[in-house]
Amino acid sequence: MKLLAVLQNQWFHDPARVREILARRPELRRQFCHRALFAGCKTGQVLKSVFGPLCREIVWENASPQIGDFAASKFPADHLHLRAVLDEVKPDIVLAFGRIAGNALTALVPAEKLIIGPHPTARGADVLPRLREIRARLPL
Repeated sequence: MKLLAVLQNQWFHDPARVREILARRPELRRQFCHRALFAGCKTGQVLKSVFGPLCREIVWENASPQIGDFAASKFPADHLHLRAVLDEVKPDIVLAFGRIAGNALTALVPAEKLIIGPHPTARGADVLPRLREIRARLPL
């Protein structure tokens, strides 16, 4: 079972340097995404606490290929980017975390293959329970 998870954005402390690297080596994009996500940021910590070792099996992406310079950076979803990711990954299930990813993927992914949840660092007492429900729904 191939899983694709889409978050709203990625960010780095030195986004210009990352953009420069990815301009030369665009094939490293998803690797940068995964490493940055699980290198200690709050979003990655929450995801790891809920999904555990499954985090290594999931293909992680963002709704936009733009790179921010702080955690709250927001960009509109890029439908062409998302369509290309979907065509490349060919996931069995797509997880959308947050409103930006969820709204965009609703238009691109059949309902039976899409699971929409809150952004892992969203405010609210229901975030962790909802993420745990998503984990429980996965047939793995």
